[in-house]
Amino acid sequence: MRDDNRSFRSYIKDAFIKEVEKGEMLFYEGSHVEYVPFVIDGELKIYILSDTGREILLYNVLPDRFCIFAMLSVMSENDYPAYTVAGKDSKIVSIPSDLAIRWLDSDVEWRRMFHSQISEDFSQIFRLINDLISKRVKRRLILYLINSVVDNSTVKKTHDEIARDIGTSRVVVSRLLKAFEKKGFITLKRGTIFINNLEKIEKEAQCLPE
Repeated sequence: MRDDNRSFRSYIKDAFIKEVEKGEMLFYEGSHVEYVPFVIDGELKIYILSDTGREILLYNVLPDRFCIFAMLSVMSENDYPAYTVAGKDSKIVSIPSDLAIRWLDSDVEWRRMFHSQISEDFSQIFRLINDLISKRVKRRLILYLINSVVDNSTVKKTHDEIARDIGTSRVVVSRLLKAFEKKGFITLKRGTIFINNLEKIEKEAQCLPE
């Protein structure tokens, strides 16, 4: 029978260590979560799938850390929101959900780890979201320029007009256009954008997420 009075470290010290092979799936999107995986050695990858089936890595769970999504799932009693797979051959301890929740009140170290990880992991997720949004805006801008070309190489649009049309700010448009100019894709003139290399800018769009 489990001793509910044991501390987090005491439990980990005596717990059964499960070995998982690289590529083994621990949770799927929609899984019911009954335990929180704590990594002893190796690495867990937490990711979601895009509409096109591409894996988007959210964060990794490294040694001496637990999966924050699993912890939040057992706390809220909601299904798991992503996929968790062993990024390499790993050793984990499966912490029962009732203990994981109880330790938030009774174990200072577990509570400190929870607060630290929720801050670090979600900061990484927010950076990822910002990067994805930025890449999508970049792609929208490129496609807009391609579709707005007249006389084979000219786009007669102001930065304000472009920003309104693609649903972003003038500042973002100006920054991206200056980056394109540095790469030699375009030349900027007042009220006019000259496309220097249509083929290269089309290839740039193909490398960005839709």
